[in-house]
Amino acid sequence: MLTFILTNVTLLINYLKQFITIDSNSLLEITPEKNFVIKSYTAARTAVIVGKIELGEFCKTPLKVRLPKRVIKCGIYNTKLLIDMLTRFQKNTEIQLTLQYHVENNGELVGDNIILSDFNKEFNLRFAQISLFKDMEDDIADSVFDMSKSYFSFELPSTKLKEIKADAALQNGFDLEIFPRIINNKKFVCFTGKDFSDKIPIETDLDIGNIQGATITKEYFRYLDKDSNYTCHLTETSVLFISDKFNTKTCFGRVMNAEDEL
Repeated sequence: MLTFILTNVTLLINYLKQFITIDSNSLLEITPEKNFVIKSYTAARTAVIVGKIELGEFCKTPLKVRLPKRVIKCGIYNTKLLIDMLTRFQKNTEIQLTLQYHVENNGELVGDNIILSDFNKEFNLRFAQISLFKDMEDDIADSVFDMSKSYFSFELPSTKLKEIKADAALQNGFDLEIFPRIINNKKFVCFTGKDFSDKIPIETDLDIGNIQGATITKEYFRYLDKDSNYTCHLTETSVLFISDKFNTKTCFGRVMNAEDEL
């Protein structure tokens, strides 16, 4: 059992909000290096979000508490439910977070419950079976975010992201298409939605005329923070978004095949 004192509940809530996906499944890992790692994904892994934050940014560890020398893995069925629990304590001080875990036969440390409490109330959230989250092991997550397969990168400022999110939120909005184009001998990455069309200059030595674009499901844009700037990579299999506000990486969609229509 581990006990922490939460010092910045709002920060933790805002961080967790980055990981609410359609299925709202998240794998939480607490590392010996005092990192709080979260991996969240949709059932078909068409949207994957991975992030890391230091425990010290939102809590303090009592002197008598020592973290295990191995990672503690906790499966969360419903990330939003955990956020709702934390929200009840948002205005309180001296909030205690207790993590109960056990050792599996293979030596793996697995979380059982997370308990939030103060002087007046206590809430208990049972973790999901860890076997449901085996498809988010490190090697799989690393392959999803393999930057070596990036065709090119570009900066997506929050101002443009807000316009994209507004377009995606339209009742009959279209999925967003991202594709490279050469215009007046200059290279751009172009965006096309329902009522949104824009382009951003890019620098790459590649012949972008042979690079197919990507389509991103419009609902997925709610997973991106409208107030964050992103560095984006178009790869062979997906579009990656790296936030400058939180230490998070988000993967969406796929690069279209040559026979697909733009």
